Amino acid sequence: MNDIGKVIDRFDDYSPYEDIDMQKKSDGIKDDLVNHICPHLLFCPECKRETIIYIKEK
Repeated sequence: MNDIGKVIDRFDDYSPYEDIDMQKKSDGIKDDLVNHICPHLLFCPECKRETIIYIKEK
């Protein structure tokens, strides 16, 4: 599977440039801000499936 980046960066064209903590308050992912996790989208080019994994922030 390929990591294609943060889920919140895919919301719209300006998302990669917006404040991450502000986006996490409205991204619909429960407790990602308070638990310091970063949801990333993974894609498998062979089976064409996507999944989200949570990466612990430092």
